[in-house]
Amino acid sequence: MTPETIDLDALKEAQAKEILQGMQKAINFIFEALDQDGDGRLSPAEIDAAPEVLRSLDKDGDGELNETELEGYGLHFIPGRVRFNAIVRALDLDGDLRVTAEDIADAPNRIRRLDRDGDGIVQRDDVITKPNPTVAQRVGGPVNLIKQMMNLAYYSDEPTGAVLPGTDPRGFSDGVTLHYQANSNNDVQVANGTYLLGADGQPVHEWTGPNPRGVPEATSADLLPNGLLLRTIAADDITNVHDWFPVGGHGTVQLVDWDNTVVWQFSRYARGKYCLHHDARPMPNGNILVICYEALTLNEAVALGWERQELLNPKRGDGYVWSDRILELEPNLEDGSTKVVWEWAAVDHLVQDVDPTKPNYGKVSDNRHKLNFNYCKYANYLFTFGQLYHCNSVSYSPDRDQIIVSSANFSELWVIDHSGTTEETRGPKGDLLFRYGNPETYSDDPPTYQREGKKLFWQHDVQWLDRKDAPTSGDITVINNGAMRGADGKPNPNEMQMGFSTAYTEVLELNLPMKADGTYEWDGEVETVWSYKADPPQSMFAPFMSGCDRTPSGNTVISLGHNKRFIEVTAEGEVVADFRFPGPGNLFRVRRYSHDYTGLAKLKKG
Repeated sequence: MTPETIDLDALKEAQAKEILQGMQKAINFIFEALDQDGDGRLSPAEIDAAPEVLRSLDKDGDGELNETELEGYGLHFIPGRVRFNAIVRALDLDGDLRVTAEDIADAPNRIRRLDRDGDGIVQRDDVITKPNPTVAQRVGGPVNLIKQMMNLAYYSDEPTGAVLPGTDPRGFSDGVTLHYQANSNNDVQVANGTYLLGADGQPVHEWTGPNPRGVPEATSADLLPNGLLLRTIAADDITNVHDWFPVGGHGTVQLVDWDNTVVWQFSRYARGKYCLHHDARPMPNGNILVICYEALTLNEAVALGWERQELLNPKRGDGYVWSDRILELEPNLEDGSTKVVWEWAAVDHLVQDVDPTKPNYGKVSDNRHKLNFNYCKYANYLFTFGQLYHCNSVSYSPDRDQIIVSSANFSELWVIDHSGTTEETRGPKGDLLFRYGNPETYSDDPPTYQREGKKLFWQHDVQWLDRKDAPTSGDITVINNGAMRGADGKPNPNEMQMGFSTAYTEVLELNLPMKADGTYEWDGEVETVWSYKADPPQSMFAPFMSGCDRTPSGNTVISLGHNKRFIEVTAEGEVVADFRFPGPGNLFRVRRYSHDYTGLAKLKKG
């Protein structure tokens, strides 16, 4: 499917508003057709009558509903947009924008699953996604809103871009690229499947999708040296994952063999309690690091010193405050069992200065090794949904026996000691060894999100660098997304996370300051030993997700998650690949493996 092209720059304000109104009608169409009495809710009788109503919408008489019939207006310039209606998602489970006769017959059962409070009635607000009322204003009005929707949802059937795969021998030819497709936000576009791509960008091996409904955004994958695929998935209904947890939740991590057999799986997923999210990273000892959301009720958070505030979108995540925990998993491939052999929890390392009668009270600036419980103000973020930290990546250094974590909400990287036991990490040994990116997080002044000195902006995919495997002089790489940063490189909270017009993304290779005794120098300078940003900088921007990976050749591959754009640059900053992967959805990141990587042994045999 290729959407119609629209000259967005030529749109006038009135035209843009008209398009937005038409889109809203399309999104509401199915609900309004089922709501026969027009009272804004679906009664038990109306739900039972759903198959008859849906069959009446079959204009071409083929026994099923296509995209035009699902939304009634034929406004298809953003593919899948009609799936902002949860009823459509419930009917169209696989996201192909076709509701079959079987889907229609089962409609009452599927619609009833959307009844959040169990009263037998499905409310309009339960099924129709509404943008936050400030979003259009924050992004510059309806024209820019349409542009951004196109940026987030447009796709083509073939690779497109300035430098297609295989056209420059300096890039993409020294190995294969691991590409793990994911659904776009709210599952408007469903994507499924994991691929190894060859020099021409075409698949040379495929692992079929773990869930016919696709996988949530921010799911990750790595190919291990033993040839097993490590990937995160949603084993449950994708709709539940999006409704019950903040952005990036998935709940399950798997090891999959070359023939697509799941040889091990671990889930940590319970509504109102916890959910694995974002990253899963292999360790040299065969264990796996994962990140887990942990729920605190608002009262539990207040009891720990949290200053109560209004959640930006309390329905997603059910109004909890979400903290983070890092788990080290030891998989047993013989019996499928799992041991949690090490844990670190953010809630054990807090400081707050709002209530001396509550735990964790102290002066924030005197406790730089702890996390300011009240730094994150939800009104200043689009994607928070009750998250305190939004930890989106984790990486382990065997040489240092340390873990580095990326917290997007804090705009920081945290270094944590891994050498102690779980019990020891609950105390001072688990406090931060070092932090970088945003001095405001340990300031005693109220946060403004615009103080100079901030270096990181909604960053992702931090990785320790192994000098044995790739040419490097730095300690870590990280992709600095640039959200809430203006064209001048300074903080600009008015951009929120959607600054397509001025913000820019860059890749950084950094050296962390260390003393002779191996400890970190808290006030030392973090050295940027290599960086890349586009020319002009705004021509490379990803508001969320995304990644970077250093290859054995010394090149760096960059993936922009929202539109599946892939860029490869040499150490000198020359672009040797720049294209977009075909198909719907998005991706969290990509990984590159050289042809002599042991994990590709079966590919060579095949």
